[in-house]
Amino acid sequence: MPTVLGNFPSINELLESPPLKSLVERVNPTRVMSSVRSFVDGMRQDLQTAVSQRQIPSPTALAEQIAQWIIRQEHAGVRAVINATGLVLHPELGSAPLADEAMLALREAAGGYSRATSRNLAGRGSRIEELLQQLTGCEAAVVTNNAALALSLVTKASACGREVLVPRCQLASSADGTRSYELVTAAGGQLRECGSTNHLHADDLSAGASERSAFLFWQQGLAFEVAGNHEVLDVATAIGWANKRSLPVVVDLGFGGLNDCSSFGLLKQPTVKETLQAGATAVIVRGDGLLGGPSCGLIVGRSNFISRLAEHPLFPATAADKLTLAALESTLELYRSGTEGTANTCERSIPLLALLATSADNLKHRCERLAPQLAASPALRAVEVFPGEAFLTGAKLPRERMSTWGLSLQSAQRNASELLAALAATTPAVVARLQGDRVWLDLRCVAPREDQQIVLAVEQLSRAKEAKEPAPV
Repeated sequence: MPTVLGNFPSINELLESPPLKSLVERVNPTRVMSSVRSFVDGMRQDLQTAVSQRQIPSPTALAEQIAQWIIRQEHAGVRAVINATGLVLHPELGSAPLADEAMLALREAAGGYSRATSRNLAGRGSRIEELLQQLTGCEAAVVTNNAALALSLVTKASACGREVLVPRCQLASSADGTRSYELVTAAGGQLRECGSTNHLHADDLSAGASERSAFLFWQQGLAFEVAGNHEVLDVATAIGWANKRSLPVVVDLGFGGLNDCSSFGLLKQPTVKETLQAGATAVIVRGDGLLGGPSCGLIVGRSNFISRLAEHPLFPATAADKLTLAALESTLELYRSGTEGTANTCERSIPLLALLATSADNLKHRCERLAPQLAASPALRAVEVFPGEAFLTGAKLPRERMSTWGLSLQSAQRNASELLAALAATTPAVVARLQGDRVWLDLRCVAPREDQQIVLAVEQLSRAKEAKEPAPV
């Protein structure tokens, strides 16, 4: 065994090997040194406890293993990325950035004690409820940790052991993969399907309703669209049908928001206020959807219905925490300022709305300014500016399509997949998409302040072009 351990390369020899030498330029040198020692100590321990001898890798091969191990550690936790995919609400990149005011409120809340419990801050009589009353016209509101918990709470408090009337054409996953019908059954509700996959009439609703019906559940923003033979009631007609029969209606707006976003090129969708005005009993909406706030679930609606939720024993377990509530309250204050006459307050202050409101001409100008800077890098063979299409969510539905401009990159040494992985391994990571044999950087989701960070990321590739860049795990 001593002979085997004697074959180990020295720490200095490993640090001088190309894989680790190039890594020092991108990762803290002290971190690399300590990681090398930790890795080697672990391998020595493995050898000491092994029954048979183990072949020692060459210095270059061992250095490559250590470099990959360090990179996996660097990418293992939560880290900031630049979203150049063209999907504004990307399902794998977390929520959209918060407004500066929301981050300040979150920081202040995290740095000390709060004046009340989450139950009081998220429930009846809170400042958030007051703001939502002003912005949506609702009678009452509560806030849960996420939209899935919001639906679970509604079902548990209103339909446990009873039937929930659900159109069969809506038994599908939402844009983020959530299956609402499974949440209903998990919370104790019994699905009562009505209509068919491509047809839904008032008679279908009547045929499905019974004395055991707790409420009609309606979903907006499903992750599919039907073409051809398709005839389905709109949400306002369905609500009118239910109101005539005194049957509560719970509408899940999904990624829907407080404002009409059709001015951004998106197809007109009902807002929270419009849905309540149509007669919905309660509306569920995601805080991190088009609202542009933190991840949470908002339930707004009639006072008697919402009070039943706030008084349910499950509510404290589902209520949003103080950090989420602080960020949400600050975001809603920005909307309130916008309703009081301050022009474009929301679009200027809420990053998500600012991204959506950016004109195609603005994106084109930024691309044309970035192109020569990127083309100067030895890591790239070609950089071209092209128009394209961006989408609100990963469903890529026609109603979510927006015009955009982006940069098409071709690597000098890597194929497109390798270049995509290499960009994702830079600091900060640049997450792009493949388009044919090129990597496409879509600026629709990139804030102007991130433009130069993309240039710096490409410079990292040129400095490390001799080293093999493993894709992040």
